[in-house]
Amino acid sequence: MESIGRKLRDKKKRIEDLKTVQSLEEIDKTVNNVRVYTDKAENRLKIAFPGKPSAEIMTGLKRNGFRWSPRNKTWQRMISNQAIYLAEKIQGMVGINGNFHPSDWEPLEKAMLNPDQILLGVNFPQV
Repeated sequence: MESIGRKLRDKKKRIEDLKTVQSLEEIDKTVNNVRVYTDKAENRLKIAFPGKPSAEIMTGLKRNGFRWSPRNKTWQRMISNQAIYLAEKIQGMVGINGNFHPSDWEPLEKAMLNPDQILLGVNFPQV
């Protein structure tokens, strides 16, 4: 019985999360030739670079939960306020030449929250 109740609660929470994601405003911003946009159909926040980013950028993206999608040719992760916050910070840090110093990642990693705190609607500190 406990298992059925847990599954039911999990399904209800998933439905609530999907409704929250669907109610979020569409994002499609391009800064320094780096495009950040939402794909609500896939429940993903995507970052598209004009070419292959440097090793430092790719390492930072991976550390912050983004994964490369060969099918979409973008870096992406599930939509959340934290994903949006990090993507906009990354987008702002990338220079016109597509590079920035690895130490620029440090403030982002400090802004990462405990997974228990990653909820839609959470306000994140400015770094």
